[in-house]
Amino acid sequence: MNRLGTFVTRRRLNTVVGVAIVTGIGGWGSFWFSTRHAVFRPLPDHDPLVQGHFHQAFNPHNNQALSDIYASTVRVEDLDRKLVDDFRNGGSKLIERYCQGIFGRWAFAIQRGLVQSFSSVQPPPGVKDVSSTIEILNDEFNLGTLIAKEFSVLQKSPRSIILRGGQPNPNNKDGLRQLDVLSEIQVSMNDDETEISFEYKNMFFNGEGMASPPPLPEFIAPLHLMYAKALAANGVTNCMKK
Repeated sequence: MNRLGTFVTRRRLNTVVGVAIVTGIGGWGSFWFSTRHAVFRPLPDHDPLVQGHFHQAFNPHNNQALSDIYASTVRVEDLDRKLVDDFRNGGSKLIERYCQGIFGRWAFAIQRGLVQSFSSVQPPPGVKDVSSTIEILNDEFNLGTLIAKEFSVLQKSPRSIILRGGQPNPNNKDGLRQLDVLSEIQVSMNDDETEISFEYKNMFFNGEGMASPPPLPEFIAPLHLMYAKALAANGVTNCMKK
């Protein structure tokens, strides 16, 4: 896909998804209420995702990135007890449930449907692709798994999952992309083990060549932030006590 095609596809995707999020759940009031616990903050330059080898490899020219974190802090007693117990024992069920909520609940459903409808890209042979709601809500997101043909699991631990999205360029032997996305979902417990923090991080950047413009048009950025907030809130909700 050329630069214009990538831009048009991403613009259409972000616009449709952003508008649907606001209107599809009953307007601004409902959106605010359902996502009120997800708090935005900029992604600092010293964050491990920024300094890590994936970003260095995919953005070798250190082009400008659109970056953000949505974080939520939840009391342990409000979360599913089985997930908390597994987390304390070094298990990965909590991070998996968080990821299941981000990609398997209402906020991602529209984007997933658009990708399935408009993308002709097929997963390479032998690569697991989870696309349906049932598949996503039951997956463990092991290394190499594709989510809805768009997000690939690059790294997984009991506390973190790093994914890569964006539009692949089959003509670039280095694997660099005009529009690249690095995402990380992360969970951690405070020192007295009374609260668990959930973080959803995103970085958008142009990995090919020297690029001075922002990776997304200015009018798209607010929609992305709104969308990321909804995804993060869906992830946390999926971990709460039933």
